Amino acid sequence: MKYLLDTCSYIWLITDSKNLSSKAREALISDNSTTYVSIISQIEMTAKSLKHGIRGIDRSIVNYFSNTRNDSGIEFLNLTLEDVDKMSNLPKIHFDPFDRLLISQAINNHMSIITPDKKFLKYPVSVVF
Repeated sequence: MKYLLDTCSYIWLITDSKNLSSKAREALISDNSTTYVSIISQIEMTAKSLKHGIRGIDRSIVNYFSNTRNDSGIEFLNLTLEDVDKMSNLPKIHFDPFDRLLISQAINNHMSIITPDKKFLKYPVSVVF
């Protein structure tokens, strides 16, 4: 099974937060799962960090993102034109552009997305949380 981490889920995972559900943690440690984090999450984390910082992260997001992703074995997912195209055709339920892109990537790459955001459930994507 392939899992794409929503940005908040990725932050909770790498900062060992208790906010990540046990169901999500179980999915992530399964022997037959591959976990991905998107370039979209790096962009979103950088924007949030510049605005008000991110609890548990005390250095450059670019460095932190690269180091923790490599250390954890999480795969990297780049953005494609197909993802952007899919985003423009999604129903207008969720208006956060970062989340819309993550939903598009999950759909295009046949992934389940790990997120606590209930709006994701209104899209044709498998959600774990």
